[in-house]
Order: sequence, then C-alpha cells, then structure tokens
Amino acid sequence: MQSHDPLERDVESCLETTLPGVDLLELTVIEPSETLRLVVDHPEGVTHEVCEAVTHAVQAIGLGEKFGIEVRRSDDGSIRPG
Repeated sequence: MQSHDPLERDVESCLETTLPGVDLLELTVIEPSETLRLVVDHPEGVTHEVCEAVTHAVQAIGLGEKFGIEVRRSDDGSIRPG
C-alpha cells in the first residue's frame, strides 16, 4: 500500500520494521468509535498470531492510546479486535 497519510506511513513503517512480510492493504479510522481498522496480508497467510503481533506492534508506537485496534485478514475478512 502506498501511503500519503501520515498515520498510514507510521503504521507501514512500524510493520516493515517489526513484522517483515506483513503488508498493510488498508487503513480506516472508524468514527465515532475511534477504531483503527487495519487490513493486512502475509505470504504465508494471516493467522491469529499475526493479527495479535500487528495489534501489539501498533500499540507499541502509541496508537493504542488514541484508537481501538481492529485487524482484519485480507483473505476472509475475519476480525481480531485489539
């Protein structure tokens, strides 16, 4: 995902550094709940553990303080709330 939004750039940079191979396909801020929805993909599939790792990585850069985190797998749309 090529990003122009600073928030997307922050998340992409975080994932590139901490979770190589995880691609951010979509980032949406859902109002009014202030939820950050991330749609991700990985060459070996997106497991619960990958979703959990994405949640922790995004929380580690401080976004968990401002947003609820929701991670979706690109293949079937399952949601893993954070």
